[in-house]
Amino acid sequence: MSVTNAFFGLMKKIHFILLFFLPLLSFGQISDKWEGHYSGELTSNSKGGTNSYHMEIIFKQLNDSTYNWTIVYGQDSLRQERKYLLRKIDTYQYTVDEQNGIVLSTNLIQNTFISVFEVQGNLIHATYTFKKNKIYFKLTSSSARTETGDIKPSEDNDESIPLVYSYASVAYQSAILKRIKSK
Repeated sequence: MSVTNAFFGLMKKIHFILLFFLPLLSFGQISDKWEGHYSGELTSNSKGGTNSYHMEIIFKQLNDSTYNWTIVYGQDSLRQERKYLLRKIDTYQYTVDEQNGIVLSTNLIQNTFISVFEVQGNLIHATYTFKKNKIYFKLTSSSARTETGDIKPSEDNDESIPLVYSYASVAYQSAILKRIKSK
């Protein structure tokens, strides 16, 4: 068996696992223990180097299905406050309403919000994980999408290869934010 056939055999198995078993995972519910004010340092890595910034998240329930979700970057005169509304759609699906016409989809799987969106040609993948009075934030920004695969069966090979998009990652951000105030 060639390396290519082994690779695509593995990909088929992974696809099967994701297709049939992912829905069986326990999807999370927002815990009232998550409400509060969190603070820490955001580290941003890109081709331009590494920078650190102050970051805060303020998370507070408004009603059964809506939460204030405020993200603060910087301090003092550099402080930028972004006020969003997090709205529950169903058991694991939420939206982040930026209150300016932009509404992003996000999912809550166990204790992690996962959001993937594209803006100005950049694919953004952001996660917020709640653990023991901390929020672990990670963001990856990717651009320059390339295509690979998309091979149809031929006389020499009866397998088709799906079209796959690959993205070059250009920046990575991470932060561990500690709770400084409860509710």
